[in-house]
Amino acid sequence: MISDSIDKEEIGNFGKYKNLPTPFGACTIVTPKKIERIDNIIWMADFILKNMQKFKNAGATSMNFWIYWYGGQGNMEMTPKEIEKIHETGLNLCMDYIFIE
Repeated sequence: MISDSIDKEEIGNFGKYKNLPTPFGACTIVTPKKIERIDNIIWMADFILKNMQKFKNAGATSMNFWIYWYGGQGNMEMTPKEIEKIHETGLNLCMDYIFIE
Protein backbone atom coordinates (compact mmCIF):
# COMPACT_ATOMS: atom_id res chain seq x y z
CA MET A 1 0.00 0.00 0.00
CA ILE A 2 1.30 3.44 -0.87
CA SER A 3 0.69 6.29 1.56
CA ASP A 4 1.86 9.86 2.06
CA SER A 5 2.54 10.33 -1.64
CA ILE A 6 3.32 13.72 -3.09
CA ASP A 7 4.13 14.58 -6.71
CA LYS A 8 6.93 16.91 -7.75
CA GLU A 9 5.75 20.53 -7.60
CA GLU A 10 2.72 19.61 -5.48
CA ILE A 11 2.08 22.05 -2.64
CA GLY A 12 3.69 20.78 0.58
CA ASN A 13 1.65 20.26 3.76
CA PHE A 14 4.41 20.66 6.35
CA GLY A 15 8.07 21.42 6.91
CA LYS A 16 10.33 23.48 4.70
CA TYR A 17 7.91 23.32 1.75
CA LYS A 18 4.65 23.98 3.60
CA ASN A 19 2.38 25.93 1.22
CA LEU A 20 5.12 25.86 -1.45
CA PRO A 21 5.68 23.66 -4.52
CA THR A 22 7.96 20.75 -3.61
CA PRO A 23 11.06 20.20 -5.76
CA PHE A 24 10.64 16.42 -5.39
CA GLY A 25 8.08 13.63 -5.26
CA ALA A 26 7.88 11.14 -2.41
CA CYS A 27 5.86 8.24 -1.11
CA THR A 28 5.80 5.64 1.63
CA ILE A 29 5.18 1.96 0.98
CA VAL A 30 3.42 0.26 3.88
CA THR A 31 3.28 -3.49 4.48
CA PRO A 32 -0.31 -4.71 3.94
CA LYS A 33 -2.25 -5.53 7.12
CA LYS A 34 -2.78 -9.11 5.94
CA ILE A 35 0.96 -9.80 6.35
CA GLU A 36 1.75 -11.29 9.76
CA ARG A 37 3.78 -8.92 11.93
CA ILE A 38 6.59 -11.46 12.23
CA ASP A 39 6.91 -11.47 8.40
CA ASN A 40 6.87 -7.67 7.81
CA ILE A 41 10.59 -7.11 7.30
CA ILE A 42 11.09 -10.05 4.93
CA TRP A 43 7.95 -9.11 2.97
CA MET A 44 9.08 -5.49 2.58
CA ALA A 45 12.64 -6.42 1.56
CA ASP A 46 11.31 -8.89 -1.02
CA PHE A 47 8.83 -6.28 -2.32
CA ILE A 48 11.61 -3.71 -2.70
CA LEU A 49 13.93 -6.18 -4.42
CA LYS A 50 11.17 -7.25 -6.82
CA ASN A 51 10.17 -3.66 -7.68
CA MET A 52 13.44 -1.70 -7.38
CA GLN A 53 13.74 -1.12 -11.13
CA LYS A 54 10.10 0.03 -11.34
CA PHE A 55 10.81 2.60 -8.60
CA LYS A 56 13.87 3.86 -10.47
CA ASN A 57 11.96 3.95 -13.76
CA ALA A 58 9.29 6.05 -12.03
CA GLY A 59 11.99 8.56 -11.05
CA ALA A 60 13.13 7.43 -7.60
CA THR A 61 16.58 8.78 -6.88
CA SER A 62 16.73 8.23 -3.12
CA MET A 63 15.21 5.38 -1.11
CA ASN A 64 15.45 4.25 2.52
CA PHE A 65 14.31 1.13 4.34
CA TRP A 66 12.37 2.51 7.33
CA ILE A 67 11.26 0.35 10.23
CA TYR A 68 8.75 1.84 12.64
CA TRP A 69 7.70 -0.06 15.71
CA TYR A 70 5.24 0.86 18.41
CA GLY A 71 4.60 -0.09 21.99
CA GLY A 72 5.51 0.37 25.62
CA GLN A 73 8.94 -1.22 25.36
CA GLY A 74 11.65 0.07 23.03
CA ASN A 75 13.74 -3.01 22.39
CA MET A 76 13.72 -4.79 19.05
CA GLU A 77 15.48 -7.77 17.55
CA MET A 78 16.01 -8.97 13.99
CA THR A 79 16.87 -12.42 12.73
CA PRO A 80 19.98 -13.00 10.62
CA LYS A 81 17.67 -13.63 7.63
CA GLU A 82 16.00 -10.24 8.12
CA ILE A 83 19.36 -8.49 8.33
CA GLU A 84 20.57 -10.28 5.19
CA LYS A 85 17.38 -9.33 3.29
CA ILE A 86 17.69 -5.67 4.26
CA HIS A 87 21.34 -5.77 3.21
CA GLU A 88 20.34 -7.23 -0.19
CA THR A 89 18.24 -4.13 -0.91
CA GLY A 90 21.34 -1.93 -0.65
CA LEU A 91 19.24 0.75 1.05
CA ASN A 92 20.02 2.77 4.15
CA LEU A 93 18.31 1.32 7.21
CA CYS A 94 16.37 3.82 9.31
CA MET A 95 14.47 2.86 12.46
CA ASP A 96 12.13 4.76 14.72
CA TYR A 97 10.32 3.71 17.87
CA ILE A 98 6.99 5.29 18.82
CA PHE A 99 6.13 4.89 22.50
CA ILE A 100 2.52 3.98 23.27
CA GLU A 101 1.30 3.48 26.83
